[in-house]
Amino acid sequence: MTIMTAAVSAWKIQWERTPTAVCEFPKSSINRLSAEAHYPTVETWKEMAQDILLNEIAQLRDGWDGGSAYGFASIAISNASTVLAQFRLFGSPPDLIFPSSAGTIEFEWRRGFGSAHLEIGNSTFGFYTEPNVGEPIMDGGSVGVLNVEQIKNALATIEARSAAPSVAGWGGLGTLVPRRAA
Repeated sequence: MTIMTAAVSAWKIQWERTPTAVCEFPKSSINRLSAEAHYPTVETWKEMAQDILLNEIAQLRDGWDGGSAYGFASIAISNASTVLAQFRLFGSPPDLIFPSSAGTIEFEWRRGFGSAHLEIGNSTFGFYTEPNVGEPIMDGGSVGVLNVEQIKNALATIEARSAAPSVAGWGGLGTLVPRRAA
């Protein structure tokens, strides 16, 4: 499900601008561009767009959806940014990043054999996979014990069947933190 919000709209507008608008990117993004000798990779552009989107989400306040949506605490943004950096190191950045009305940040991966979702809040996270075939994997708990490598292994269950680890071998940390109804 894609949620079109003010943050997503702002990100889309920023994304559609020409590279001459690079001066409007965060300083860390400009440093990445200059380090790549004016030929940034697709991954660099994707990372910059994700960073901009997290900055835009951070600006959303209570009622941002025109209803009863919560704003975003700086700790939730910091948690999401830290986890995003870890996924980048492991080579598995999410396909989508979007705000939820509960004041959490959601990451989503879409692959050939299903999808996976990670919701990050002030102190907790919830993770689950929705495989086309097989059993889902669910996990959740304190953000402090979130294991990105373990989630990357769970992502393999929706990527390539021949390389996917068994669901029976999953040593999750607990059950999924219930999502608030939108």
